[in-house]
Amino acid sequence: MPRFAKSAFDEFSTPAARKYFVDKKEASAGNFADLLAHSDGLIKNISDDLRALDKLIVKPNAVNGELSEDDIQLFPLLRNLTLVAGINWPSRVADYRDNMAKQTQINLLSSMAI
Repeated sequence: MPRFAKSAFDEFSTPAARKYFVDKKEASAGNFADLLAHSDGLIKNISDDLRALDKLIVKPNAVNGELSEDDIQLFPLLRNLTLVAGINWPSRVADYRDNMAKQTQINLLSSMAI
């Protein structure tokens, strides 16, 4: 969430909107500066988790072989992670992420990665 608050989303076009988001999310997730300070360890953990996920992906167009609720839940998480610079994306996870972005016509956030 700290990276979302630093990014150029239309939702944060005013300082008041950005402040509202930060205040609301910090209340439940913790101080964004502290969370960003722990990025290296968290990025390593996510990269490890993605390596485990890589073994579970059946097809690049559907995690379980055919489109299901699992894809509806998984793709947004992977898309959000494209905002995080430094993640190691295993090939099957990257192929799945990219293919789902194409199928859904939803852009990834890689161009804004922090």
